[in-house]
Amino acid sequence: MAENEGLQEKFEVTRLIPSSRGIDHSECFYFVLDPEHDPDAAAALAFYAHAVRARGNTVLADDIGRKLLELSLKHHQPAVNEAERRLDNDN
Repeated sequence: MAENEGLQEKFEVTRLIPSSRGIDHSECFYFVLDPEHDPDAAAALAFYAHAVRARGNTVLADDIGRKLLELSLKHHQPAVNEAERRLDNDN
């Protein structure tokens, strides 16, 4: 597959835990990221962690941060470290 093909349907996502708010997610758009192999995906997740932390969801932000750190150490991904450094400097 070429590198710049845009969005494609490559994955089938199955919800494992029912919505606690009774929301029907059957027609939702889901977007799969691969931070293990894509430094831009890692940076996007670091930004997402920053956003949810700003809204008070520190548990999710910490979980994402730990996973990104694991990936960074495993693959020596400077993009993860750089994205987290930039977000930390924004606080």
